[in-house]
Amino acid sequence: MKKIFKEEDRNHVFQVMFDCMINGEMIIFDKVINEARKKGVPEEYINGLEKSYEEYVVIATEIFREYGEKFSIKIVRDRIPQNLWVRLQKEASNDPATKAQSLKTLLTPWNEAQKKDFQREVNRKKNQTDTM
Repeated sequence: MKKIFKEEDRNHVFQVMFDCMINGEMIIFDKVINEARKKGVPEEYINGLEKSYEEYVVIATEIFREYGEKFSIKIVRDRIPQNLWVRLQKEASNDPATKAQSLKTLLTPWNEAQKKDFQREVNRKKNQTDTM
């Protein structure tokens, strides 16, 4: 991170990273819900999953505010281990195909357009903070 972003942007960079993580989780969650509905999963289960996801986001946000750059999704999972969304994530993370895709994504370097987009978001966060 230090190589790509300025030290004075550090807090904003972590805020944008957290936002990106939550947005990615939301995309995955929407796909899971849509697949569940296609498969005819009972609506009660889907409603429970939606509530557990909402709890997950609230807890993750609280923990991020508390821990800042020391935030880890593991802390969230440890805080609410019985949460349905957390349990589904753990099951998915044990899948070899999911692990391979995650590793591929993590090892792929950013291109210049991605770096510029990310920096634009960091600058937007800085401007929001400055106006508050």
